[in-house]
Amino acid sequence: VSLAALEQQALSRHPAIREAEARLAEARGRATQAGAWMNPTIGMTMDELRPRENPSGFAGVFVQQTIPLGGALAAAETEAELEVVRREAALSAARQRVISTVRTRFYAMLTAEERVAVTERLNAHADEVIEIARQLFNVGMADRPDVLTAEVGARRVALDLVSARTTTEASWRLLAVAVAE
Repeated sequence: VSLAALEQQALSRHPAIREAEARLAEARGRATQAGAWMNPTIGMTMDELRPRENPSGFAGVFVQQTIPLGGALAAAETEAELEVVRREAALSAARQRVISTVRTRFYAMLTAEERVAVTERLNAHADEVIEIARQLFNVGMADRPDVLTAEVGARRVALDLVSARTTTEASWRLLAVAVAE
């Protein structure tokens, strides 16, 4: 899997990006409405209405429209446009955080895999060192402590190999979490 494919998958799935996109859509909707006049209010009033035989009372209809003065509409439009800009910046920052996390974990995983490969080669060489130390001991050119030192070194490399494999597995999991969030 390529890094670019992992980044695209993470960008399409990450909840922080979805939230930022929703907030941006909300801000754009508010910006659309910010410069519009408020809807008029239409109503009816009645007071002491009586039956038809003896009509009396009062009934009326009214229309009310709020007219913004003093540049209130322009100020609201400006504020809404600034909010859109802030939300676009927040969306961009969320995308960059996700991409940064994916890249960091991807390269950590590659590093861990390379560490496993190097440690496997070291492990093979450590086995050769043990064999050579034993042969030298058999012909009298090495002492028992030399053989034991080679064996201890080989065991340390074997432990490093187990650690490297565990780290690689953990790196894969962290990368999967970063992509699937």
